[in-house]
Amino acid sequence: MKRHQVLLTYDIGQRRQQAQVRKHIRQQASSHQLSAYECALNTLEKDALLADITHFITEDAALLACKLDNRRTTYYLGQGQPPPDANLFLID
Repeated sequence: MKRHQVLLTYDIGQRRQQAQVRKHIRQQASSHQLSAYECALNTLEKDALLADITHFITEDAALLACKLDNRRTTYYLGQGQPPPDANLFLID
């Protein structure tokens, strides 16, 4: 099954919820910067990950998952660490 680069980012005020979401996402992440993570996921992995963290996203929290298009030019701005892989980009 084909893998796609997916950017996951969250805004969660509750530290416990934040830690739980971070724990699930980091298991799949190839890189991260604060609360933004890039993951190479196939459809089943993406669905499973989102199912695992859905109950942590309450009305005062948000999660954004975007499939990245490697045909488009990406830009890297800020003071973050350079990506470990030239095919990845980080948001700072």
